[in-house]
Amino acid sequence: MPSLARCIALSLLFAAAGAHAAPWTYRGTLNDGGAPANGRYDIRLSVLDAGGVKSLVYPLTFSGVEVKDGAFAVDVDFGIDLGQLGAVKLKTEVAQGGSGFVALGEPQAFDATAALVGVCWDTQGNAGTNPATDFLGTTDGQKLVLRANNAMGFRLEPTPSGLNLVGGASVNTASAGFSGQVIAGGGSSASDCGLIGLAPCTNLTQASFATVSGGRANRAIEFASVVAGGESNDTTGFYSVVAGGKLNKAQNHNAAVGGGAQNIASGNAAAVSGGLANRAVGDRSSVVGGEENEARARSSVVLGGFLNCAGGEFSAASGQRAIVRSSDTTCGSSSGDANGDEGTFVWADSQASNFVSTGPNQFLVRADGGVGINGTPATASLEMNVFGATPFDGFVEMSLIPKPSLNGNTGERIEFGVGKGGAGSNDADLRIAHRNDSGGFFEHVSIDGDGSVIVRSNPANTAQGVQLAIGAGAWSTLSDRNLKTDIQSILPLDVLERLVAMPIQQWRYIGQPGEVQHIGPMAQDFAAAFGVGENDTTISTVDADGVALAAIQGLNQKLEAELTQSRAENAGLQEQLRGLQEQSQQLAARLAALEAAGER
Repeated sequence: MPSLARCIALSLLFAAAGAHAAPWTYRGTLNDGGAPANGRYDIRLSVLDAGGVKSLVYPLTFSGVEVKDGAFAVDVDFGIDLGQLGAVKLKTEVAQGGSGFVALGEPQAFDATAALVGVCWDTQGNAGTNPATDFLGTTDGQKLVLRANNAMGFRLEPTPSGLNLVGGASVNTASAGFSGQVIAGGGSSASDCGLIGLAPCTNLTQASFATVSGGRANRAIEFASVVAGGESNDTTGFYSVVAGGKLNKAQNHNAAVGGGAQNIASGNAAAVSGGLANRAVGDRSSVVGGEENEARARSSVVLGGFLNCAGGEFSAASGQRAIVRSSDTTCGSSSGDANGDEGTFVWADSQASNFVSTGPNQFLVRADGGVGINGTPATASLEMNVFGATPFDGFVEMSLIPKPSLNGNTGERIEFGVGKGGAGSNDADLRIAHRNDSGGFFEHVSIDGDGSVIVRSNPANTAQGVQLAIGAGAWSTLSDRNLKTDIQSILPLDVLERLVAMPIQQWRYIGQPGEVQHIGPMAQDFAAAFGVGENDTTISTVDADGVALAAIQGLNQKLEAELTQSRAENAGLQEQLRGLQEQSQQLAARLAALEAAGER
């Protein structure tokens, strides 16, 4: 016996007021043996009471109705105003070739109170409808299901406070007790989802206004959260979103994961753009991408790379194994306070070792191949080419101000400029200078293009300090009388005696190889002997030279005194010698006289 598949609804031919008794068209489809029927069939329609038991009007029988490719249509007129009957049911029966009529399913509810408009919907279109009263749907608590190829496409599910829309696989579920949920599609009855392929592939919403747009095994679990697609993604925070990818989780309010795999945004308003196994843990933190990176502190960011960790508030890390210390040991090292190394930026190159910050507000770069600014270093070095304005004396400056004062007046600068040859010269000068915004300026160190060097030891542009003259091999120290005060005479012999008494030893500095030896006094002995210099741990070359020169003078004085004494002693001896010579001469004369007298 053929089976009748009834049309979705009935189409009214005449919708004028008072036309309740007017004919209307019943369109349907008929299958025979599972295929669309062709031929002629007998159709019988009966109007029953709301219980589907008692017949309210005489049944209508349509003999030899032509069915073509399973479709048919009949004009129906029961001869009475069906609108006066209230709630009724329509019973449909079919027969062929003189066989008995067979009921096709249970009688269906049939409301004729609106001149049949909206009760019957024609698959070829309708006119004259009223959207307030004419619709496809249910008027009780039942779901409305839209199918294709007898498979569910969409379900409209009523709740006490609204509707939920569920599309895709029939196993997709919008949790009862919540409204405004949407599952647009996707999902599957398979169980090969999840990390190891053993989890159900059902799409699920579990909160009001939660949305899963597609994909499979996705769950929007909190209020107004969204999973746009992908597989095995979860949103468990209010207004959180996962755009796609696999095994991603937005676990806090306003958190977001853009894609990738196994990424987690667990901080409030945190975000992971993509990549693999990245985590944005701190509130308002973010990871742009890369692999196994963590932004752990408030408003921290990892720009990408591998195994980087931004553990300080407002910190940033990028490259490979760039570490900003956190308040605990989750980044591998603790800062020892509640904020981590806040405000610190760490960028590391591709070396497979941690590059770790040591304090807050640092800017740290590890670049084994070199650093270039306006240039590319040829070797592992720093190349910096500064161009542009030359604000002071034709020099371009690079400021080094580790601790600027509040009014910005102090600072140390490295300055580069043309040499003393002026514009067009091949030589260049370099100086380390102090400037302030009030016009103050002095050079600490200047290296001129001609090879001369000056190191100043005073906060003024005077010659105080040491100099290396052009072509010289030794430093010249300042000894200008006009720059000296408290000038006092010394006793060179006293300096000599103290120098002679001072120990002079052979030694080497700690850390130098054993074969390196030096000779000289200890600074403590030098200070004890002469009481000069800035402290008792260093010996100024000026003082050492002065002691040496004073000792030479003292030695000279001592030699002069000894020579004077020797000369006096020699003069006395010479006088004695002359007396002896005179006495000898006198004796010789007497002896000669005696010898002459004896001969006579």
